[in-house]
Amino acid sequence: MFHWFGIDVPSEPRKLAVTSVSEKSIGLCWDQPESDGGCDLTQYVVDMRKGTWLSWQRAGVSSLVDERRYTALALTAGQQYMFRVAAVNHIGVGDWAELTQSVTTKRAHGTSTVTHCYHRYYCTVVIIFVVHKMHIRT
Repeated sequence: MFHWFGIDVPSEPRKLAVTSVSEKSIGLCWDQPESDGGCDLTQYVVDMRKGTWLSWQRAGVSSLVDERRYTALALTAGQQYMFRVAAVNHIGVGDWAELTQSVTTKRAHGTSTVTHCYHRYYCTVVIIFVVHKMHIRT
């Protein structure tokens, strides 16, 4: 890491959490990092990894540093995704906060698993059941 007169990259964002899940989107939120590295934050970057992919790809950027939320759009229904978020200052990209469990987008019919990570070490898994009524003619 680059150090210049006590200025450094930010620490990792805290309490990365899933806020919403649909067939085509996943919403995230987080708290600001404990340290901004000694200079103002400029943005947050969000990366995602689909299913069993080994490499991360940039999902987006949140330039509103006070908002600390992001919604990944145009996702595939029933697909697993992993997300990570890092704060950025004038020195560079800081440490990553990563969900500890994957998040599965909802399916058109059936069940979907949503993992809420309120802290990188404590997670709660909630199973959502989608009920579809069937009408049988006799």
